[in-house]
Amino acid sequence: MHIVLVSYEFPPVTATGGIGSYMYHLSLILTRGGHKVTVFSANPGAAGVRVAEYTHCINYLIPAANNDSFREQAVTTFTSFLENNKVDLIESPEVGACALYIKEKFPHIPLLVKMHTPGVLITKVNNTYVPLANKIRFVAGALMKGKIDLGHWAKHDKNRDSDVEYRICMMADILLSPSVALKKWAVSYWEIPANIIRVVPNPFSAEEELFLLPLQNRPAIVSFVGKLSVLKGMMAFTKAIPLILRQNKEYKIFLVGRDEVENGQSMQAYMQQQLAEYKTRIVFTGALTKEELKKIYASSRVCVFPSLWENYPTVVMEAMAAGVAVAASDAGGITEIITHKVTGVVYDAKQPAQIARAINELLADDAKRLALAKVARNELLKKMNDTTIIKGLLQVYTQFENTATK
Repeated sequence: MHIVLVSYEFPPVTATGGIGSYMYHLSLILTRGGHKVTVFSANPGAAGVRVAEYTHCINYLIPAANNDSFREQAVTTFTSFLENNKVDLIESPEVGACALYIKEKFPHIPLLVKMHTPGVLITKVNNTYVPLANKIRFVAGALMKGKIDLGHWAKHDKNRDSDVEYRICMMADILLSPSVALKKWAVSYWEIPANIIRVVPNPFSAEEELFLLPLQNRPAIVSFVGKLSVLKGMMAFTKAIPLILRQNKEYKIFLVGRDEVENGQSMQAYMQQQLAEYKTRIVFTGALTKEELKKIYASSRVCVFPSLWENYPTVVMEAMAAGVAVAASDAGGITEIITHKVTGVVYDAKQPAQIARAINELLADDAKRLALAKVARNELLKKMNDTTIIKGLLQVYTQFENTATK
C-alpha cells in the first residue's frame, strides 16, 4: 500500500512533541511491513516546498508556521502530488486537523485519524489552576449573554461542531484511540459513539542502543522530559522539587524540554523564581536532539512524568527502554503502560507530597529502583518483539488496500 501521513510534526525538522515521535515510529513500522510511506509535514520559515528522502519515507516539507496555515498549504501540495501518484490511505492526527481539507476535497481516499489529545481537552486541563472566582465569572458571563456554558465544569462540548478537530474525527473512515482513557473522554465529552472508536496502542520501535544502556553506576540525576507546561504537571512538580532535593543532597534535577508561555507567564521563569534556593542543582536544558536525549537517559536514575493528562506517551516508553526507573502520574493512559510497583510507580499528579514520596523512595532503595527498571525494560522488549502486535496494527491499514483510486 501507499500510505500518506499528514502531520504538522515530523522529525527531524519539526520534532516538537509526541505526535512527531508517533509518526516517526509509525513510518518505520509501515516501511518494514512492506508499505510505501510518504509524509507531508511542516517546515516553518522555509521559502517553498522541499522534498527529503529517508530510508523509511519520502517527506514533503511544507512552509507553514502553524496548524491553520499547514492545513491550507497541505491540500495544495497534496493535490499536485496526486496527479502522478496513487494513494491508498491517508493518516492524520486529530490535533490541528491536518488532513481535514484534503479529506473534504478527496472524500474517496480513506482517512484514518489517530487521536492524540484534542485542544479542547488540553484547554480544560490547563484551566486546572485557574482561580475559582475566574471560573465562576466565566459561567456568569455566559448567562448574561443568554447562554448556558459551564466552562471548566461542562460535561459535554456544546461547541464541538465548530471544532475542526472534532470534525476530522467524524469524517474518518477509521477512528483510533491509543488508550482506553482517551476513548472514554471522547465518548463522554464529544459524545462520539463508542462503537466507532477502536483502541490501538501507539507503535513503539526503540533503538537497540537504548536497551543496551547500563542500569548501574549512573550519576545522581533525576530527569523530566517534556514541555515545561501546566499540562505536563509543572505546577505541582515545582512544589515537589524542594522535598526531593532536601532529602537527596547529592542529586541534581534535569528539566529537558522547551519552555511554554501560558497566559503571558513563562513556566521556566516561574520555576526559576520559585526554586531560586536550588538553582545550582536544577538544570534547564531546553529542547534536545535525539542523540542528546539518549545521554540524559543514560545519566538518569529516575525519570519523572507528573502530567495532568497523557494519552499514551512515547517518552515514558523511551525511559523504560533506557533502563530508567519511571515515576509517573496516574493520569490518562499512563496506567495502561505502567503497572504500579512492577514496571514503575504512579501517583496523583496534583499532590506534590505524593510526587516527592514516590521519587524519594526510589532514590533511597537502589535495589528496588534497579529491579523496577529491569522488569520495565524486559516487559517493553517483549512487547516490541511480539509480532502479533505489529501484525494487528498493519491489519488496520490493509483493510483499505486497493479501495482508493488515482
